[in-house]
Amino acid sequence: TLEALATIPALTVADLPAHNTEIPQKAEQKDFLYLAHEQPTVGIAYATLLLPLKRVPDRLVPLLPLFLRTVTEIGTAVHDYIALGDCIAANTGGVSAGMTMGTTFGTQKFFGYFALGGKAVYEKVEDMFSLFEELLLKPLKNRSVAAERIGQILLEMRAGMEQYLQSAGHAAVTTRLAARYSLQGALAERTSGIRYLASLKEYLASFASKPEALLGDLDCLREAIVAGQEAIVSCTAEDDALGKVQGLASSLIQRLPKAFDATSKFSYLEQLPKAEALIMPSRV
Repeated sequence: TLEALATIPALTVADLPAHNTEIPQKAEQKDFLYLAHEQPTVGIAYATLLLPLKRVPDRLVPLLPLFLRTVTEIGTAVHDYIALGDCIAANTGGVSAGMTMGTTFGTQKFFGYFALGGKAVYEKVEDMFSLFEELLLKPLKNRSVAAERIGQILLEMRAGMEQYLQSAGHAAVTTRLAARYSLQGALAERTSGIRYLASLKEYLASFASKPEALLGDLDCLREAIVAGQEAIVSCTAEDDALGKVQGLASSLIQRLPKAFDATSKFSYLEQLPKAEALIMPSRV
């Protein structure tokens, strides 16, 4: 009945705010761009270090997802990967490596960044930045251990992509279509789409006989990405922690190596066929 319906809580358009809530941001440019967001985070600091991807050689773009996993999952010169995971869990609420890509509003200019982020209570912020430094500047030196772990990760990534295609074929086709129309779409296809699965299979086929070649390419990626020029640090915390994070970030960026002067020309995948079909085995 209408009376019963009237008892159900509901919102009308008039109940909704006319404008989005603006998140406060204070930008400060010195050796790097520092973006401070003062928010009531209840004693937790959220920090992300962004390093530009523009120096990555085009041929190494498909290796970016593997590189991201090696940052936190194969160990370092200080900790093996099990001890590293324990150290991250003991001192932070999580540390992860990722990518962010997009286009700027208005100019539609492409941007891409490697992102190393984490969160920690204020008392552990120094430990979190010590982990950032370890992950970026103290990579694993034992090549045989690295090769064994990377081989395992490659198998996991291939299996994950094959499972993804079976359950999300429409999304994969959409990513494939978008690769024709923008640089962002092309890079997404090369790092998360059908073309990426083909690259994974090629890496696995060659890795068994020539692991050093792939390890060398990962070293080149690290050299191209881990550099202090044009770094950005974003932090969300309360006011008394924002200054502390800025100081720690400044010290870390000063220790990062200087980048070589180069800007990569990323591919648009111009060789995509005019028409194609995706066929895969799947349970009905």
